[in-house]
Amino acid sequence: MQDFHHQIPVTAIPAPKFKQPAYLNPLPAVPFLVFFVWLFSA
Repeated sequence: MQDFHHQIPVTAIPAPKFKQPAYLNPLPAVPFLVFFVWLFSA
C-alpha cells in the first residue's frame, strides 16, 4: 500500500511538468517521437 501511494505523486509530477515544456517547445517531443517510431519499427 505504501508503494502504491508513493507511485501516485511520482507519476503525477512528471506528467504536467513534461507536458508544459513539450507544448511550448517541440524540441523535447523530438526524441519522444523517435522512440515511438522505433517502438513501432521493432
